[in-house]
Amino acid sequence: MNRLTPEQLVLLNKKITGDESGDLRVRFSELEEIAQIPYEQNERFFYKYKGVKEKAAELGSLIAKREPFEKANLETAVLALLTLLDINNYRLINYSQDIETLCIYLKEPETNNVRQWIKDHLPKEGVQHLFDT
Repeated sequence: MNRLTPEQLVLLNKKITGDESGDLRVRFSELEEIAQIPYEQNERFFYKYKGVKEKAAELGSLIAKREPFEKANLETAVLALLTLLDINNYRLINYSQDIETLCIYLKEPETNNVRQWIKDHLPKEGVQHLFDT
């Protein structure tokens, strides 16, 4: 399963903000924690967040809620979620008109609606995803 590193998340934020100066203010230690949380394991070494959809939902929600960047946290959260799905071969359909709904869901305390949003925008039929549960 492909992951996004804290450095890649910074690059996504730079892409959105257009800030290529290197002066971007980010709480990097918090960003490192955010990037790791979707891959946490319990005491029996099972992943807390089972599949790519759950991990993407958690990553996006954490960025939106914790706001580790100086600006464009919500936009970065959306792009990180979509990028994590994409690099793991999940191709969403008909989602561009529904990004506002995703933004609302990313700010909610629970990720249930974010996971459902992802599920609603995946093709109904097609390739089985190796890591999907």
